[in-house]
Amino acid sequence: MPRRRTGMLRLTILSLLVERPRHGYELMKSIEELTGGVWRPAPGALYPTLRELEAEGLVSSVAVSKGRRSRIVYSVTGKGLRYLVEKTGEIQARGASTILRYLRSQVRALEMLECPVKDVMNLRKLLGSVREKIEALIRELEDKCSQVSRGDAKTS
Repeated sequence: MPRRRTGMLRLTILSLLVERPRHGYELMKSIEELTGGVWRPAPGALYPTLRELEAEGLVSSVAVSKGRRSRIVYSVTGKGLRYLVEKTGEIQARGASTILRYLRSQVRALEMLECPVKDVMNLRKLLGSVREKIEALIRELEDKCSQVSRGDAKTS
């Protein structure tokens, strides 16, 4: 029976590998931390997905020995970066849906708790903080992209 692929695990793995190369256990822990402990993919889901991504050329792997242990460390490839950028719309739709569901549950919980003002204000602060961070990231990206288009960027 073929596996059902939702794509979110693939996109999450690629997003984490953009930050830095990681081995499988690190990816599982990072996903768990990223989701506040709500989701930790099972090895039976993670490793086949990593093999698929590698077969498609979206990630590469290298065996790294540390003492008596050897681990496979995965890195995102140029093709993987392009794939991730192309999937922005899908990420946006899924991410927005998840965020809205979370916010609706928060609003509903606050209503059920008879709207404690301090908690409503905490939610407002959280949303403001997230918005500020997103805007800062976008400004940073715009600056880098304008440097690249002017030819100011340093080559690595």
